[in-house]
Amino acid sequence: MDWVWFGVAVIVIGAAVYWDWQRRKKLIARMTAAARQRGWTYEAKRQSLCRAYRGAPFKSSHNSEKAEHVITGTYRDRQFIAFQYRYKMDEDERRRQREREHRRHPLNLPSVLGGRRRESDHKHSEWRYYHVYAVSLPATRPFLEVSKEGLFRGVLDAVGIRDLQLESEEFNKTYKLKTDNNKFAYDILHPRMMEWMLNDGRVKKFGFTYQGNEIWTYRQGRFKLEDTTDYLDYLHRILERAPSFVWKD
Repeated sequence: MDWVWFGVAVIVIGAAVYWDWQRRKKLIARMTAAARQRGWTYEAKRQSLCRAYRGAPFKSSHNSEKAEHVITGTYRDRQFIAFQYRYKMDEDERRRQREREHRRHPLNLPSVLGGRRRESDHKHSEWRYYHVYAVSLPATRPFLEVSKEGLFRGVLDAVGIRDLQLESEEFNKTYKLKTDNNKFAYDILHPRMMEWMLNDGRVKKFGFTYQGNEIWTYRQGRFKLEDTTDYLDYLHRILERAPSFVWKD
């Protein structure tokens, strides 16, 4: 009898693996075709991207990191890259997520009563997903991270990265800055730029980071190719407000 159940288990697991493989194969084909229609290139994964960026949401200590659904190409005369980043949450992160879900859905009886969650819910909760967008710069420039004040953005332990405050008290209450070059930060965050940022809800939600020869941003959630141009337009609006002299040596 035990052999019967073992055989059934093997068949079920095999069917699940095959279904997942077929689903992923179709998704890759869809993404490849959609990217090609726009004149872009699609890669199913590029693991080196997990170590290419500094700060949140990237987890340098996680071995479970994955960079996938990578789109590269040109948009508005600038090279860009967009991709999905995910990692497996540890027990503390899963606990915090369950607490957030409970606050949003207090009548979720299984979680309230300590009941069992569906297997699909458990599997989904193991991974945290982000979508990342980066646009090339005219020149390589210092590091500057701009995020909403009070939002946890991870720990930047690189040598030379430090917090910075500007002369505007309202701006300092709204945004948190990290940089390795104060002059570059002052040049980028000039008075007109600060005024625009204080009145633009997208910056407060998305933030942005200058790093090397790119400016990039991210949001939590799964990557959707059709949203790519919206995020690229957002990054272009930031670049349009940068003084031309910051690109000169």
